[in-house]
Amino acid sequence: MGWRDKLLDVDCWSVDAGSVEFLETHISELYFVGDRVFKIKKPVDLGFLDFRTLEARHFYCEEELRLNRRLSPDVYLGVREIRMDQEGRLQVDGEGRIVDYAVEMARLPADRMLDHLLDRGDLDNGMLRSLCQILVDFHAGAERSPLIDRWGIPEAVRDNALENFDQTRENLRGPAATVVSPVQLDWLETWTRAWLSTHEGLLSKRVSDRRICDGHGDLHAGNICFLDGEMGNSIRIYDCLEFAPRYRQCDVACDLAFLLMDLDFRGYRAFASYLQHEYIAESGDHELDLLIPFYKSYRACVRAKVALLRSLQLEEPRASEARAESSAYYQLSISYGASPALVVLCGLPACGKSRVAPCLARPFEARILSSDHVRKRQHGLVPEADGSAGIHQGIYSPGDTLDVYAELTGLARECLSEGRSVIVDAGFRTVSERARLLDLAREMALPCTILHLEVPESVTRARLEARALDRKEASDADWGVYQALAKEFEPCDEVPAKQLVTASGESAAETLSSIVLDSLLSQIPPKPRT
Repeated sequence: MGWRDKLLDVDCWSVDAGSVEFLETHISELYFVGDRVFKIKKPVDLGFLDFRTLEARHFYCEEELRLNRRLSPDVYLGVREIRMDQEGRLQVDGEGRIVDYAVEMARLPADRMLDHLLDRGDLDNGMLRSLCQILVDFHAGAERSPLIDRWGIPEAVRDNALENFDQTRENLRGPAATVVSPVQLDWLETWTRAWLSTHEGLLSKRVSDRRICDGHGDLHAGNICFLDGEMGNSIRIYDCLEFAPRYRQCDVACDLAFLLMDLDFRGYRAFASYLQHEYIAESGDHELDLLIPFYKSYRACVRAKVALLRSLQLEEPRASEARAESSAYYQLSISYGASPALVVLCGLPACGKSRVAPCLARPFEARILSSDHVRKRQHGLVPEADGSAGIHQGIYSPGDTLDVYAELTGLARECLSEGRSVIVDAGFRTVSERARLLDLAREMALPCTILHLEVPESVTRARLEARALDRKEASDADWGVYQALAKEFEPCDEVPAKQLVTASGESAAETLSSIVLDSLLSQIPPKPRT
């Protein structure tokens, strides 16, 4: 950091505080000093922004102040000069030459940020309605002009969307090379191009209908604060994107989609759907339903790219965390364009099916159907109840097993018919059991991949011994059951090669999820859904 290390000294800041807290992003350094936050722009050139010169950083500090005062006038207090005297001492608005600039902000309570409220379960529909009204009013009153409209025309939307793929490919190097597979990136780009071509007329109509405005550009849960106490019961939306008008000046659908996508990513799709419904009701903009899936995909792709770039700046283990975040965003981006899909988890007890299922389900919000849970429910038992018996005895009789697979197939059909992807977690040890699901996917003309997991017997035995001590475990299988079922397992030779993935159950869940997604995408035409 060079001279910037000195900014960790509380004496540099004209604020009464005992210490300085420091955080950084890929483009900013933030110093938390008492009840203030000072934000300094990093002297970096990332292609889509260039802060290398002092003049550029000063200009964009002033822009940040101007733009954010639209929604948080009492939070953005001013732009401060950071000066260095002849002895090398740093002081905000002090003596000496200017070495940088900082945006001074009032420090907002971290525990009232929307992301924290979501994590604690402290958000309700009433709060979302209040936020919705602010967004509708903000978008309605935001600046509009022919100069701003240029960023909403089809050619500009296309350029913004497609540059993400070029910038991603340029940075898939070293450990980051595995963030997104070529199959996934190519599919997503092809789908994006197809959507843009199909909806060119709609995008042009949005411009003529004056739906393009100078928006926020970085509207996510971490930039929204629900205040109470001294600053009043109100909402502050801050950290507007100031460095590139073309990312901020956009269709209101694009601005809103960022927040909706962020809620999806955090696992709150019901809140996202509610907010979208309320926004349409308040604004009367019914075209949003057609636009939001594309703009969600675009916004997720942007976040994926940013996380990828951040991973290249960080040391381990934070770099690894950023890569995992980037992968998750790419998979979410794909989910908005892909059709509902069926994934069948196949293998002997303790091969890792239940461990992998949540990771496979996450980007698509797929429903997980477990044979262990269905079997226990059919017999009026809670999942963790002991239902053990001899091989093919008790609740594991051949007739009961037929009933379980029949119900799994019926539930899968219901979900897929509703447009929701499904992960089926069961043994699927026989050709006939697998045929049920393969036939269902064929009948519904939907992609289906069977993931067959295998692990060495030594690993299986260790896992089964650990399971026996876990009172929350739904499976009743022990070593004896495993040995008997292993003799009965019928190879997956009947499964078409493009629908079968055979892998080690010891592999990382994220790795398996990516492989399965590649398999599914090979079966899904990259074209807009109608």
